[in-house]
Amino acid sequence: MTTLAGGAGYQDGTLAAARFLTPKGLACAADGTLYVADRDNAVLRKITPAGEVSTLLGTKGLLGFTPMGSPSAIGKPERLALQGNVLYVTLWNGVMKVTLP
Repeated sequence: MTTLAGGAGYQDGTLAAARFLTPKGLACAADGTLYVADRDNAVLRKITPAGEVSTLLGTKGLLGFTPMGSPSAIGKPERLALQGNVLYVTLWNGVMKVTLP
């Protein structure tokens, strides 16, 4: 068993540099991209097959629900389900549908 990515905190970057705070949900796309519900950072993260971690949606620590706002807020994402290019996310107060490019 090995750690794929992360340590405690919040940081985008390479697998070794990335930091998460209570990752709760994981979904894998057909191309190998992983999507992570980083609950206590209040963001959705993406891990590419090349090993780059980035924030897909949300703003670190910002609660509420304004996914299209600037800054965006998505509450505390918990679980993920992926169907084609649609990612379903359970939040502390609802279910969000994200259409991926």
